[in-house]
Amino acid sequence: MPAKPTTAFSPLPPIYQAIVDASPECPEPVTKVAGRFGWKLHDKSAIRLCNHGSHGVRLPTIKVGGRRMTTARAFAWFLVEREAAAKRTKAAAGPVDLLLDAGAADKVLASRGLGRTGARLARSREGES
Repeated sequence: MPAKPTTAFSPLPPIYQAIVDASPECPEPVTKVAGRFGWKLHDKSAIRLCNHGSHGVRLPTIKVGGRRMTTARAFAWFLVEREAAAKRTKAAAGPVDLLLDAGAADKVLASRGLGRTGARLARSREGES
């Protein structure tokens, strides 16, 4: 009979609560732990998550016999933190996206009499006077 899942270690979304093993402290290969959470990782991708991370969050691991190992608890922490960091990044990037939009930038410049269309409008207004 499988052990009951535990959620005492992290506030996980319900989809991950049923998957987490009752013994989260047993180190296993990163790809195996990721598979239990529904992630299909290539070995190189697992190394990238360990060394560089995603959205500024690194997956905590240990190296055992040349293999990167992690626990279900650490991977669950990584998922929660990565999702929170992605939301922060997306919220911070909102106004920047508007500034990078060429059409929006042209409208702002034109309203101040600057830029390509703003300069033409200013010249045409001067000619009317």
